[in-house]
Amino acid sequence: MWYNKINMYGTVLQVESVMDNCHYHSSKTIAHTCVHCGKGICINCTIIVEGEPFCQVCWERFVSQIQPVLPLDSALTTIPWQHRRELGFLQAFIDTGGMVAFQPARFFKRIPAGTEMSSPLLFAVICILVFWFPMYVFYLKFLLPAFSAGLAVNPEISERIQSLSHFDLLFLPLDYMIYYILFASMLQQLLVSLFHGRKGYAATLQIRCYAMIVQCLWLIPVLGIILSEIVSMVLCTRGFQVAQQLSLPRALLVAAVPAMISVASFMIAF
Repeated sequence: MWYNKINMYGTVLQVESVMDNCHYHSSKTIAHTCVHCGKGICINCTIIVEGEPFCQVCWERFVSQIQPVLPLDSALTTIPWQHRRELGFLQAFIDTGGMVAFQPARFFKRIPAGTEMSSPLLFAVICILVFWFPMYVFYLKFLLPAFSAGLAVNPEISERIQSLSHFDLLFLPLDYMIYYILFASMLQQLLVSLFHGRKGYAATLQIRCYAMIVQCLWLIPVLGIILSEIVSMVLCTRGFQVAQQLSLPRALLVAAVPAMISVASFMIAF
């Protein structure tokens, strides 16, 4: 359904009704209306420039005319998780996770440049509590004891695991966040600074937080642990390439540091 509307330039447009689905994605609901062409667009198609929504087609056409004046990257600031109130919490989480996993370059171009960290941290906490924590407890309390004898695990480690109380288990997500998000991001930012990365700690922390979507792979028994580390490294590498503008070897080194420390700690413990 279409109706007439005057846009910001004074032009009368035929605008798609918000009752319809996205003009480019029939399965997505309309989140905005392009101020230039009037098409209804979903959040993934939306580019916000100075508070005004553009569809990608119109914006890319516009940018191609003014490329020497305005770089395209300056406008790519919209990610679904920032619009969770409009989209709904679950839909925003799914859309953001899908974008990180399947379109990492596009996603990391859009991470906001500000210092507001509550949104990415909330996303990471949800990933940890929903995916990582229940599976980690399952491995500790059930799977590892069953295979500890055959794996020749250090007896002291096995006894310590078995002695963990419910109270101790509740602190596991906090420990995980402190190391894999806060400590890891600070360590990575040191390397990013040495490699002359373009953005500060906020960008590095966001890369770590949004890459936590790989924790869903923990739902795959045993193999998921390895897959999550590999995919996390791939996503973080892409993030450091795009957001911090590092070369591939440097981005890979920065992304691999937390995993290397984890592997070394595991080998020492067991």
